[in-house]
Amino acid sequence: ALGTVSGAHFNPAVTVAVVASRRGKCSPEEGAKYIVVQLAAGILAARTYCLLTGDTFTSLKPAGSDWTQVFIAELIWTAVLAFIVLSVATVQSSLSEFFGLAIGL
Repeated sequence: ALGTVSGAHFNPAVTVAVVASRRGKCSPEEGAKYIVVQLAAGILAARTYCLLTGDTFTSLKPAGSDWTQVFIAELIWTAVLAFIVLSVATVQSSLSEFFGLAIGL
């Protein structure tokens, strides 16, 4: 729904992938602005969560995993997400009605 507003740049890793693809969908300057806003919004969202619930984020990884497993899982799933976005949203003749379906799966 927000693709026409911002190109639906919600994830800094995806923004980096779109800029690095050099397909003309996002300039490096515009990408840098998106990333700054994305990081600030993430910090603000975390702070809002803490204020509303009175809770804090106590752990960034599942209890049964070590940091290497978490890093590898994040790396793999971020690469998959970036690949899907590049495959459906930055090609010459895209089918925009399928963006959400492909990226959401």
